[in-house]
Amino acid sequence: MPSGAGSQTEPPATAGQEYGLFKEAGFGRELSVDTLERCLRTKAYPSPRVPSPSIRSGSRAALALDLAVKLALFALLAYAVSNQNLPQFHGKSMTGRAIGYPLAALAVPVAWWIVSRRRRVAYPFAVDILVVLPFLIDTAGNAANLYDTVTWWDDVNHLVNWAILVAGLGTLLLRTRLGRWPLWGLGVGFGATTAILWELLEYVTFIRHSPELKTAYHDTLGDLSLGLLGSAIAATAVALLGRRPARR
Repeated sequence: MPSGAGSQTEPPATAGQEYGLFKEAGFGRELSVDTLERCLRTKAYPSPRVPSPSIRSGSRAALALDLAVKLALFALLAYAVSNQNLPQFHGKSMTGRAIGYPLAALAVPVAWWIVSRRRRVAYPFAVDILVVLPFLIDTAGNAANLYDTVTWWDDVNHLVNWAILVAGLGTLLLRTRLGRWPLWGLGVGFGATTAILWELLEYVTFIRHSPELKTAYHDTLGDLSLGLLGSAIAATAVALLGRRPARR
């Protein structure tokens, strides 16, 4: 029978309209095409996911740790710049470090801000902490005069700090679909490149005008070898532990 003049039927929603509503509700990006079609047929719509208190508390803890690492770095740099007459800071280019290290600490926040303007991306706290931590360790070692009083401190720093730095890059790359070998190769390549750049910067900023110039060649080879070894260890750990082998 024809419907009455007062009754109106609403046109069925299209998949695109439904998907738009799902995205506005906060869970559209996680729904597959099959799920969308099933929802349209059955009119059974999922509920948006609400972050649990543990997730929110975890984010707060990560933020607190991230800020603590950065504040400690800035405080130590300020101390070093204002006390360059102390023997542990002599000939260490602390002014250069005070300029370069904060820029390195801003690398992840700036990159995240640029990317998040186009799409919603969770802040990579772990990556940020791992990137800043080597600079904090180096500055703390200088402040405590460990480079001049502990013979193995410099060698351990090149090994460990490059492992930490490459672990930061690897943690970021785990968000992609790269396989184990590309992850490993990018990690080792990044570590080797940054180790070379570091040695070049050391030479330009203070080695060439320092008594260390006499042993610079030997020390540079050792530093590059240790940095490469630390990079390879971290890249291997990320590739093996962070990525499962593809199923055949």
